[in-house]
Amino acid sequence: MSFFNQLFWFIALDIGLTWKLIRTENDPYLFRVYLYRGKWFRHIYLHYFFRSDLDRDVHNHPVDEGMTSYSLILTKGYKEERLAQARSGHQTLVTKQVKPFRINKLYSNTFHKVTLNKGNPWTLFFPGWKSQDPAKEEWGFYDFSRQKYTPWEIYVKQRDE
Repeated sequence: MSFFNQLFWFIALDIGLTWKLIRTENDPYLFRVYLYRGKWFRHIYLHYFFRSDLDRDVHNHPVDEGMTSYSLILTKGYKEERLAQARSGHQTLVTKQVKPFRINKLYSNTFHKVTLNKGNPWTLFFPGWKSQDPAKEEWGFYDFSRQKYTPWEIYVKQRDE
């Protein structure tokens, strides 16, 4: 295990911070350590990815309009697919490599999907303020085949049928 992996696991488990193992279908997906839970400032999470996003479509991280979430890639990096507007007016996917020590910005209207390269990355995630307006979009997916947004509960139900 590399020095950075040992250091981050030490921070995650040995100094008594709150953590959460996020699973999908009983499969570990993301290990989240709550480094700071902001009251006046943003939260700060330390993330360890166990695997890539498995859904076929891209998802969002809804925050207030104009807000930005930031992810600082600490190790390994990943491939990211993002929804973008093509010249034809249709939605398309753009792929980029997100490398260690780079900052990845996620805007209020960003839909993306993470595919791991070799290894499991650690990131620091600084989410933007989530909207408290119930009329705003919740976390969900952009259903590429239908060219529309689908709330996560409906998307998962349709996917699992």
